[in-house]
Amino acid sequence: MKKTYIILFTCLLAMILCGCSVNATQSATEAAAQGEAFYAGSDGYMLSEIVRLADYDTDESIGYGVVILMESDTAPISFLKSSGAAVSSVQSLIGLTLDAENGDFYNYTDASFSLNEDSSNYKGKAVFKFSLPKSASFPQTGTFTYSGDPAEEISLSFTGMDLPELSETAIETSTAPATATVSETSTSTADESLSDNGVSVTSFEELKNAVKDTSTTEITIAADIEITEDYTLERSDDLDIHIDEGVSLTISGAFELVSCTLTNDGLITINGSFVYGISDFINNSVLNVQSGGTVSSGQSNAVNNGFVTIEQGGTLLIERGTVLDNAGELTNEGNISIQDGGQLNDQGGTVVNNGTIDLNSYYNGDITLITGTGTLNDNRE
Repeated sequence: MKKTYIILFTCLLAMILCGCSVNATQSATEAAAQGEAFYAGSDGYMLSEIVRLADYDTDESIGYGVVILMESDTAPISFLKSSGAAVSSVQSLIGLTLDAENGDFYNYTDASFSLNEDSSNYKGKAVFKFSLPKSASFPQTGTFTYSGDPAEEISLSFTGMDLPELSETAIETSTAPATATVSETSTSTADESLSDNGVSVTSFEELKNAVKDTSTTEITIAADIEITEDYTLERSDDLDIHIDEGVSLTISGAFELVSCTLTNDGLITINGSFVYGISDFINNSVLNVQSGGTVSSGQSNAVNNGFVTIEQGGTLLIERGTVLDNAGELTNEGNISIQDGGQLNDQGGTVVNNGTIDLNSYYNGDITLITGTGTLNDNRE
């Protein structure tokens, strides 16, 4: 069974970004140029370079990325919660617009955050991704926005910066344990990243048909789907399923996943039952277990790089030899049971317990770092 670590925290999910203008005061009287430090929200930033992003090319536009280095190694994002404890969306605190020749401006399409590995004082890196008209020159100026308190705007100058040749493409890697990818209005389609044996589905019926076709080895869920019936999805460890950014999978029936890999970059909501066995489950975004919902597993590997919320009346069972590596945020308002050889590993994430945790088998980490007002029953021998 392969174990995939995808360090993306994609949110998912109808994410509201800060690419638009905000009511703010100008924090600098002169535009910051390449290599010049500037500050927003008490954090330091620096305009680094312009890169090519061929994946954002269309017949009428060219893909570019503007790289901003960050002193912090943590993505500048905030988490919006619904009326309960569940995280409903992720919002970037920083944004970037480019000034067009006609007096208008270009908003970025996507932004990604990762570690900066050039050994400088800047630990993080943000890449703002644009699809600019082929008929237009690359803008000379732009505005960096910070939507924290207080909000700020910093003028940037791209004058004199090297533009990559149109044949060049940027290769981006995301290796930070706390990384985020956020989207505004993505112009790329899920099909663009699929292999020859991959398909994109937009309904439950399409999903079932794709699973039946054993030649299909990759499925992207590209539109909101709700599973309202009892459904078992079983393959032979030869199928990768990906929930796209901004897409929700709602499980209101009983969904059983066997011998597959499921990667969530969107939103999974459990109102019914979700069971995965002999499978890999990677959550890079948001998983909400609602009241009455249950997630259980057996002989599987799970990784949480995002947000898992067990609401009051919800249940998470880590059992039957399943290992859950928590590098994100695990919030429990209901019940978590670790039993029958199940194991929860602290991989730099957080556990907030306002419900009940029954620890009957294995926990790899400092149990005193579990916070919250709930009950922790440590029944380990």
